[in-house]
Amino acid sequence: MELYACLKSVLDDQMVFDYYCLLEKTLQWLDELRDILRISRKTNLKDSSPTDIDLDKIIAKTKGVLVKIRVESSKLGKQYQQIALAINNVFKSHWEELFVPDPIINGKKVSFK
Repeated sequence: MELYACLKSVLDDQMVFDYYCLLEKTLQWLDELRDILRISRKTNLKDSSPTDIDLDKIIAKTKGVLVKIRVESSKLGKQYQQIALAINNVFKSHWEELFVPDPIINGKKVSFK
C-alpha cells in the first residue's frame, strides 16, 4: 500500500503511461515471434529437440505474425509503426540465417524434415 502511494503520481502521468503501453505492445509482439521460433530469453533452438519441427509451418506462422504486427501498428499510431517496421526489417535482413533448412549445430548437421 505504501509503495502504491509513492508511485501513484508516476503511474498517473500520461507520458509514462504512453511509454508503458508502447513497451508492453512491443514485448507482446516479440514474445509472439519468440514462441514461434521456440526461443526464450533462457533457451534457444539448439537446446530443443529438432525432431518435431516443421520449418514450413514455422515460416508461415512467422510471416503471419509479421503481417499482424504491421496491421496492428497501423491502427495504433506512428511510434508503433516505427517499431513494427524495425522488427520487420530485422527479420527481412536475417531471413536466410533464421530459416536454414539444415543448420550445423555443434559440428552436427541437424535436419528439420
